[in-house]
Amino acid sequence: MKTTLLTTIIILVIIISACLWFFRDRIFTGKGNNESEETKIGDAMVYNNMGLEYNEKGNDDKSYECMKQGYYKGGEYPIYFTDMGTAYQDKGYYSKALGCFNEAIKINPDYAEAYFNMGNTYLAAGDRRSALDCYRKAIELKSDYDEAYYNMGIVYENSGLYDEADEYFDMAKGIKGMKELSKN
Repeated sequence: MKTTLLTTIIILVIIISACLWFFRDRIFTGKGNNESEETKIGDAMVYNNMGLEYNEKGNDDKSYECMKQGYYKGGEYPIYFTDMGTAYQDKGYYSKALGCFNEAIKINPDYAEAYFNMGNTYLAAGDRRSALDCYRKAIELKSDYDEAYYNMGIVYENSGLYDEADEYFDMAKGIKGMKELSKN
């Protein structure tokens, strides 16, 4: 009971914060029609985050609507469709997820994360060939994409091609190691 009440309070605080953020110009200055690009992006992120919260709670319709509003508010940023697609994939709605990733790719054909997440959806749906194609495309666009190399290893391992799997796992480890070294 206490957990449900606390969860409800947290959701209400998020929604109220989002409303205050969205209407802040009108509330505090009486303005609101001349939003800067930064304001639009900030508003879009609020909607996107609300959509992720609704997704966590299992409210797919509200999740989709919030993320779609984030897209409309913030302009053409593929992350909104990628997040929406990931949310659909988590729920097992693979065709909806693939549609979202395709929208992200339409916005930015060089957005490696959309191809990577599309590959994850194909893998979850059991389509290894399409998953490999997507991971290859993600790596073509972002050569140090260690997660894509790793997931290619998973596909090969699940296919019984252990030598190929080890090759991709090793590449993923090498890239991740280089990233760690560059942080220091």
